[in-house]
Amino acid sequence: MPTKSDAIRSKVNTFISVVLILFELAFIVYLARYSTLSALWDWVYGLISLVILSWLVTRLNNFRKMSIFYLVGSSRGINFIDSLSKRYQWFWRAMADWGFVVSLGLLSHFFFGQTDKKTLAIGIITAIGIFVLIFPYYTIAFQFINLPQLTSITVQSTSASAAAPQSVHYFVIGIILLLLLIGGFALLITSLIIYVAASTLYGIASFLGSVASHAPNVAALSAYPPGVAPLLPGIDLPFFAGIVTFIILLTVHESSHGVLARMAKVRLKEIGVLMFGAIPVGAYVEPDDMQVKKLKAKIQNRILIAGIASNLLVGIIAFIFVLIFATHILPEVMTTTLTISALVPNSPATGVIPPGAKVLSWNNISVGRGFNLSQIAADRKPFSVVNLVTSKGNFSVPTNATGKIGVFLSESSTPIHGSIVSSIAYFLYVVLSLSFLFNLLVGIANLLPIPGLDGWQIYQLRVKNNKLLKVLSYTTIIALLITILPWIWTI
Repeated sequence: MPTKSDAIRSKVNTFISVVLILFELAFIVYLARYSTLSALWDWVYGLISLVILSWLVTRLNNFRKMSIFYLVGSSRGINFIDSLSKRYQWFWRAMADWGFVVSLGLLSHFFFGQTDKKTLAIGIITAIGIFVLIFPYYTIAFQFINLPQLTSITVQSTSASAAAPQSVHYFVIGIILLLLLIGGFALLITSLIIYVAASTLYGIASFLGSVASHAPNVAALSAYPPGVAPLLPGIDLPFFAGIVTFIILLTVHESSHGVLARMAKVRLKEIGVLMFGAIPVGAYVEPDDMQVKKLKAKIQNRILIAGIASNLLVGIIAFIFVLIFATHILPEVMTTTLTISALVPNSPATGVIPPGAKVLSWNNISVGRGFNLSQIAADRKPFSVVNLVTSKGNFSVPTNATGKIGVFLSESSTPIHGSIVSSIAYFLYVVLSLSFLFNLLVGIANLLPIPGLDGWQIYQLRVKNNKLLKVLSYTTIIALLITILPWIWTI
């Protein structure tokens, strides 16, 4: 039985842990704002400090360890999840069923059993809508992620698109839509990872072959940028906005698992957070596994898919609010900076406008407060002249047949100096932008057939051929590891 001295020691250890975490957060903020080191060394020092902090906090508090991570769990919050499970049960079931179709397309009928035709239609339309209407706006969130490789992704993919025949575009889009129809985002993301891995290997092979012929083709290595990017609040994400985004993502995902579990009368043992030093990197709701295994496969599937479905739904909702902010709120409280981040090869702007120039005026449209990028799009005219006033001089550039001059524009908004309302609006906009991207990406990534992810557990329930599952899992893991290789030559 714990003694009084044990209780005092526990409080002291908790206090020390809080102080250490605060120091770690301050150190990460320092690396982000004041460090003169390269991004690589910021990451190295940040990771080392987080590993040390995880070890210290775990030793002080006897938390459960998971490699370099630790679990902080409690029974608090279970009552809240229990109350949610008693309200709007029709919504939770409908969300899970919808999420299953978005995730697995027509294959959801094979995994889930008899699927309502209305839910099937809405789910497939949603999956296509996410790809066609939402994903093209991923650059909205990318402006808040400090990874130079993201610019190369945009430049390379757009340059490749400009060079490829229109028929190739339609063929690629057709393949993607077919994959979404057959197997939803689960089939699409798995196929995409394998394709990128194969392309990376092809690029490496081409480079090695060119080295042997004494004419190194370095460009072959950069055909595809890294497929997996490390993201850490304070290093390559805005610190506070990144933390809030992660909390929203994790809370939504795990709470949904818990709600569907309680609707099935499954007891919840604990709710907790997976920590890496001072950063929350995961969350968990621990149900009674024995009770879950006794449920029908359809009910188990609903519990497993709930987290993914809620992330997809929150991603869509966040995107809608991003558009509302961008069109109705930010123009009134923000000032815009427009930068020419890169040039399209062999375009009218090539060799004329220097990359990095800040655009002050575009065809007499001032860039600043109240500016919206759509104003430029509306002014696009084929075979005309665009007059630019920039921080590096004034330029007159002819447009091509599509009305473009061939520049990649990086738009960023900052609050009007001294305005609290502007600062709050900007912070919410950053959180919403990151939330829309991360909720969609994390929800989709959870569908991969990798042990520990929701997708793996869903496949295990329906596919009884363990050898087939292992082959699929190993193939996906190896492909993911291959997509990391480009970091070696892009850092």
